Amino acid sequence: MVLLFLFSKVAIFKVASFFFFLAFFQKLFALGGVLLTYMMKNQAQATAPAAGAQPISMYGLPSDYNTVGYSYGPPDHEPVQSVGPSIADLGGAYNWLSGKQ
Repeated sequence: MVLLFLFSKVAIFKVASFFFFLAFFQKLFALGGVLLTYMMKNQAQATAPAAGAQPISMYGLPSDYNTVGYSYGPPDHEPVQSVGPSIADLGGAYNWLSGKQ
């Protein structure tokens, strides 16, 4: 009976310490997120373009077309090359499966 009582107290302590551990790291990461947001807002204000200047675009076509193996236009139409036999060639190949004698 005493061992069961001690085991229950140890289990309660372990569960409580686990939840305190989770709560501590949740608060720690929340504080880190607030700090990171503050730093990113300050960085964005410091690097903001002057009035009338065009902002640098992150998306879209690059200013210099020195990309290799990539085209920004529509795809080229290439003829379809068949690798194996076509379905028309295989049409009568499996008649022996459905043919009843």
